[in-house]
This record gives sequence, C-alpha cells and structure tokens, in this order.
Amino acid sequence: MTASSSDPNGPGQSGTFASGNLPSFDDIPAVAGMPHGCAWNVWGHGDELGTLNLLTPDVVARSASECIRTGERVQIDWGLDSVDVPANQRKHFHHHVIDLHSKLGVYATDDEVHLNTQTSSQWDGFNHFAHQATHMYYGGVKHDDLHSGKVDKAERNSMHKWCLNGGIAGRGVLVDWVHWWESTRSDPIPAGNQSYAIPLEQIKQVLAWQRTQLRTGDILLLRTGVVRWFEQASEQEKVKGMIENDNFPGIEATEEVKRWLWDSHFAAVASDNMSFEFGPHGDLWLHEWLLPMFGCPIGELFDLERLSTACQKHDRWTFFLTSAPIRVKGGIASSPNAICIF
Repeated sequence: MTASSSDPNGPGQSGTFASGNLPSFDDIPAVAGMPHGCAWNVWGHGDELGTLNLLTPDVVARSASECIRTGERVQIDWGLDSVDVPANQRKHFHHHVIDLHSKLGVYATDDEVHLNTQTSSQWDGFNHFAHQATHMYYGGVKHDDLHSGKVDKAERNSMHKWCLNGGIAGRGVLVDWVHWWESTRSDPIPAGNQSYAIPLEQIKQVLAWQRTQLRTGDILLLRTGVVRWFEQASEQEKVKGMIENDNFPGIEATEEVKRWLWDSHFAAVASDNMSFEFGPHGDLWLHEWLLPMFGCPIGELFDLERLSTACQKHDRWTFFLTSAPIRVKGGIASSPNAICIF
C-alpha cells in the first residue's frame, strides 16, 4: 500500500509517518544496500509519488484558502522556444505550422511541436537522474533495467503517475535571492553565467527578510537571475555560459543543504537555473539525493521574473501554485504548465 492523496499517512516498512510527523534526516528508516538518507521506506513499498505525497487534500485546501485573495495569476513557464542554445547537445525546439486547406478543403490550421523536455522550463521526473554509485532511480529502479526493457518505462516512476494523482498543487514559496541581494547589498550580483554557490545561510536570510516561514508541503522556488541574464545576453555569451562553461549561480551542494532540504519537507523544489544547485557540479550532486533518494521533484529554468514583481507588489512571497505536467506514459520530464495565484 502506498501513500496517495486519499491516504496521507501511507505506511512505510519501518513505521507510519503522517505528513506532519515525518522523520528527520537522521531518523530516515534504512534501505538495505543504500546509503543513509534513502527515503524509499518512508512512504511504503512501491511508492511512485515521493514527497508529492505531502500534497494531501487538507494541505491543498488550506493552501488555497490562505493564499488566494485577489485572484491575480502569474504563469511561470519559460517559453518553449526561449533556449536557442540547448546544453549537452540536446535537440532544438521546433514549431511547425500546418495549412489544412489543401488536405481538408476548409480554411484551418494545425501546428506540431517537437522538443526535448530539458531545454526549457521542466520538472525532472524520478527516472531522470540516478544515484550515481548504485545506478538506482527512486524506489530501486535500476538504470540498466530501465533501458534494457526489464522495467516497463510506463509503469515505474512514469511522469503520468503524477497526473493521475492530480498533478502538483499547494503553497508555493519564492526565495527571491535576486531581489534580496539587489535591495540589501551594494556589490554587483553574480551574473547568470558566473559560478556562485549560494550559501544556505543566505537562503535563510532571504526568508527572514521576506518574513516568510516555511512549512511542510511547501513548493520551493529559488530565483537566481539566470533566466533574466539569458534574455539579455548575446548569442556568444549564451554559448559560453550555457554550453562551454556550465557556470551559473544556484544553491550550494553540501551535506548541510542536503539535510535541510529533507528536514524542511518540501513537496518539490525548483529554480530559474539549469539544475537548482549551482554549476559546475562538485563531488556532491543534490540531483542524486533529491530525485532518486528523496523522491522530490526538481524544477529547472522556471521564469520567475514576473512572479518576483507580483510578490513585491503584494508584499508576500507565498501563493497558491498549480502545475499540470504533460500526461505521457513513460515520461521522464515535463513542461510544468505552472500558475501562481495570489
């Protein structure tokens, strides 16, 4: 039995954890053959939702009633065609407009889109990045089994399972690091093509400055300024920053941050950069803890510019966030289709 929106207290093999009484990092029940901190037993055998289990009906209803006051909406998807220099030799986005008149005899138009889901705003699904030492994805799916056909890609950790569970909806929290820096410091903020590991202490300072308190089930958004930089950069700067150097600001990747991310019990985390954590990556990858070990979705390249403006106008950095991933069996990542409502 796994936890779901109708079963908020899903039993783990080592006990039952209510959404408001999850174990600390130190108390996560052990998983044989995996390092400490692997949370597969928190939600129970066969679970495919991970920290999305925290978005129970009560949590969602409370978030909506508290956060939706004016009805103002901000969509935070970056344009699918925004990244004209995709990293890691990924395919470019292509949009094709089709004239149907000659085929159907009526004046009508279709269009087709072709995209790699990693080239603009996206949620990373649980089969996107494995724990590198063990080659394991969330819940014990082996990389080789996934690509040899031993595991049905449509049945284990597929993104469409998030859709069947109702998508992602809850209280969003913007950590507006850019606004904090530019409002409180005189030195220039690190550019979007500059490697800068944002210390956890700065994240906490931003939250205090915003008068924002975290709670279980929050969807964390971190604004680093990468999207803002990209939209102002020349093609040469984009190529150098996005492809050649892999340098950009993001949260530091440390043991302290890894523990803080679990102990904060976020339902999901996201940023406006390429990986939530800073680049280039060091020895510790937050990716291989958040996705395969915790079962926590990671959002990347979200457009947080207009959201920052709205938060400043309302003088609050919390809002109701709803996201409907693309429903594709076997999906690895998806455009977020995310809207923040004030």
